[in-house]
Amino acid sequence: MRFEKLAREEPLGRYRLIARLGQGGMAEVFLARRIGAGGFEKLVAVKRMLPTLSDDRRFVAMFLNEGRIAAQLDHPNVCHVYELDEADGTLFLAMEFLRGLPWPDVVPMIPDRPVTTLVRFVTGAIVQACEGLHHAHTVVGSDGQPRPIIHRDVSPANLFVTNEGIVKLLDFGVSKVLTGSSMTATGATKGKLPYLSPEQLRNLPVDARSDLFSLAIVAWEALVGRTLFDRASAYETTMAVAETDIPALPGDDAMTRRLDAVLRRALARDPTHRHRSAREFADDLCRASAAYGRPMTAIEIQAHVSTWLGPSLLRHDRELAALVGGGRQLEDTSDEQTRLHAPVPLAGMRLREVSIAVRNDAQATASMPGVAMIARSDELTIPGLAVANTVGAPGVATAERPPRPPRRREAIPNEVAPIGRSRSRSRSLALVVIAILAMEAGVIVGRLLA
Repeated sequence: MRFEKLAREEPLGRYRLIARLGQGGMAEVFLARRIGAGGFEKLVAVKRMLPTLSDDRRFVAMFLNEGRIAAQLDHPNVCHVYELDEADGTLFLAMEFLRGLPWPDVVPMIPDRPVTTLVRFVTGAIVQACEGLHHAHTVVGSDGQPRPIIHRDVSPANLFVTNEGIVKLLDFGVSKVLTGSSMTATGATKGKLPYLSPEQLRNLPVDARSDLFSLAIVAWEALVGRTLFDRASAYETTMAVAETDIPALPGDDAMTRRLDAVLRRALARDPTHRHRSAREFADDLCRASAAYGRPMTAIEIQAHVSTWLGPSLLRHDRELAALVGGGRQLEDTSDEQTRLHAPVPLAGMRLREVSIAVRNDAQATASMPGVAMIARSDELTIPGLAVANTVGAPGVATAERPPRPPRRREAIPNEVAPIGRSRSRSRSLALVVIAILAMEAGVIVGRLLA
């Protein structure tokens, strides 16, 4: 993900656009922040319809349809859409802003050996995607009636792995609600050609099993390391989807054969031979891969992605922090010691309420004689985004905290070294003892002379 910073923040309804994330044939996507009362800020992704298409009824209808469909979906494995609105005559969707990497960036970094890691990672991610699809396929409308939604564009580009190890389904823009009036084909092929089901290519009615075919292609390619149906031309790709034999997964052991059989069932050209639901497909994958170990959980996926792609994730987070922070520096204070000894902030971040108090001798404690350092809060913050002190912390963007500069003792003139204070106290005590002994000796001598 690359951020193309705008020359200045652009208002759009309740949002302020910060940077462009990408553009398609119908809309462009921005990073934005929503501003609320009391300093409230939330980072979101805004998908804004291209102004040149605002007068085209077909594209307006498609955009509105995407918003209406997305409003029905609420699941951890589906990118959330917060609202569909209009500002200055332009339609836009406000969506969940995801931190992480798209599936095509993650898969090439999965090691081939040990094969256990590869199988467990891929099946864990696909099982999560199945849960998102199952939710869409079984969603119920506000009237309590089933309104199954078919994605129709399941592909690597529409899968995303977040920093927390959650796999998200993206872009229900070409999805279809299956109702009594919409079961027939519209005559237009939707989706990416190498990942379409045979029934989509033939413009036949589709149901949930069409999405399973597409997801099985994604799984096969991740396990094998090459594309399944993609060819040099559209005609060759179409023929490959319709007729080409599915190559077996590499390996000749019983475990590989079981996994291969599950994918072959999902890739059956005849939808009636496929799994009946996304959850059934997921259960079959879990059983077939049991010998490799259970599919990875989200926490395990997060740990592995952080290991394989840690520098990329960290670079994205730092770019985001610099972008959203607006280049603000450490707040100036009247305490020179604070500026000398506070940690150096990352670009675009600031330290909040950092202070150092130098106590006098009367305030000093025995454990820290002469000086006490109090840091009320040294949390690295940027508006709308908390940044953890360690890489890979779930739920937040991450950044490495710079090392604290070594303390310069001569920079703190009021500080007295503990060992020096100990020697000073010892000398004072010795003088007091000597004075007492001298007084006692004087008294004794006086009595003798008397």
